[in-house]
Amino acid sequence: MRIVNQPIPGITKAYKQQNKENGVAQMEGPAKQDEINISHEARFFNTARSALKQLPEANEKKIAELRTAIKTGTYEVKSEELAEKIWQESFLDQRI
Repeated sequence: MRIVNQPIPGITKAYKQQNKENGVAQMEGPAKQDEINISHEARFFNTARSALKQLPEANEKKIAELRTAIKTGTYEVKSEELAEKIWQESFLDQRI
């Protein structure tokens, strides 16, 4: 079998005729550019993911110390600091 890089006249003619009958138009001019639309939710999640990546890594040593203190009952909650944090978070929630 020999492959020739030339169109076979009968096949090309049949192909063009079939395209005419099916309403397939030949493209003229430059091709359209692809377009993508990203939803508002996708943009929000991308922003949130970027912000999460910028957070510092957890301090495993400090976490282990806190767990040990809680298990042994030596962990003390400082009520003034807790009240201050609650107030700051409620103030931040009101601003957002």
